[in-house]
Amino acid sequence: MTLLAAAIYDARPELQRYFPDPCGRDSARFLVWLLTYGRKEHYLSPSQLAPFKAIQSQPGDSDWAELREAQLMSTKSVPKVGMAVITDVGEEKDIHPTKKEPVGARLALAARALAYGEKIEYSGPVFDSMKVEGTNVILKFTHLGGGLLV
Repeated sequence: MTLLAAAIYDARPELQRYFPDPCGRDSARFLVWLLTYGRKEHYLSPSQLAPFKAIQSQPGDSDWAELREAQLMSTKSVPKVGMAVITDVGEEKDIHPTKKEPVGARLALAARALAYGEKIEYSGPVFDSMKVEGTNVILKFTHLGGGLLV
């Protein structure tokens, strides 16, 4: 049997050990580090950090959101890397979500597509670009599957 895939449930401790940047701006280097010491044909799927910290009633700066965005940007710059978004299964007062099954299912779905080549949609919509045309804003997403309703 050949190992083709690896899933990372909570990469934050490793990220902090190798890259002390608290906002995760260097998370792309973290993933490159993992792939450098692994084999290039291996697939890697980290889970995005779950929500943690007090829920704010108003929008504002968030190092946690910046870290999650850096994780997502890393997946776009390194081949064979997926991302299991788990912002809907987190706990405000516990960094480790109690709902493990959705996390595992999402990691497995991404592995089936990226490591094993199954022709399946493995992600929810991911923002790609924005264009302003007069008074209209046109947003483009990847991973639409059956479509996107607004």
